[in-house]
Amino acid sequence: MARKKKIKIPFHILKYPLFILLILGVSFLIYKGLSNLVVGADYFRIKSVQYDSSLQFIDRADIGRLKGTSIFEVDIKEVQKRLQRKYPQASDLRVLRKFPNHILIKAKKRLPSAQIKFKNTIFTIDETGLIVSTSSKMIKKLPLITGIRTVLDHKRLGDQLLERDIHSALDVIEIFQKNVSLSSQYEILSIDVNNLSKITMMLSNNLNVIIDLDKISYKMKTLSVVLTQGQLKLEEIKYLDLRFKEPIIGKK
Repeated sequence: MARKKKIKIPFHILKYPLFILLILGVSFLIYKGLSNLVVGADYFRIKSVQYDSSLQFIDRADIGRLKGTSIFEVDIKEVQKRLQRKYPQASDLRVLRKFPNHILIKAKKRLPSAQIKFKNTIFTIDETGLIVSTSSKMIKKLPLITGIRTVLDHKRLGDQLLERDIHSALDVIEIFQKNVSLSSQYEILSIDVNNLSKITMMLSNNLNVIIDLDKISYKMKTLSVVLTQGQLKLEEIKYLDLRFKEPIIGKK
């Protein structure tokens, strides 16, 4: 049986792939060397973490550890997720690299709209119903929502309250505050939403105002007109009912 001849590949055919592999290897080593040089350079070590003054509630310890680290080694997404979890009172929070050696935190502070007392805890919520803080003390000048049927035992910072009674109260508060003639002179001290067909607001002038969810903006305009007439003797009035075509004044 005849032996198979070995096929010899001329060197000039092999030298080009070997040359290319050599170039790639040298290029990779140069890249790694330059990469390590750049990453380790003091020029790219983080000198400061910058954020808006409205975000002063962020603990410096949570961002201080970034200083001195190479800007290329910071896991931006991980830092962003960690801050978003810990500080739900900040919306649209983003962490950005600001070359050559700064980190920038962008966010908007959620504004508190109302508070709810459940057992011994005060839940402060924003206009969307998100819990932005919990405390044992009331916050002055924030409306207190009462009469809710929601159990808040397991609610915590950052949770979203979606219940209809709570959002009905937030809607009323928002429309009241958008009426400049009302909000510039009066505040809502409390709002009872136990019965959404008979929502009762206690104003800062000690007047009880009864409304429902139908045509809230119109009812607020009516309230503004009634209060600016200056003909009400508040010491004689128990409530003002705006659920009907004509306001009903309840005497004490």
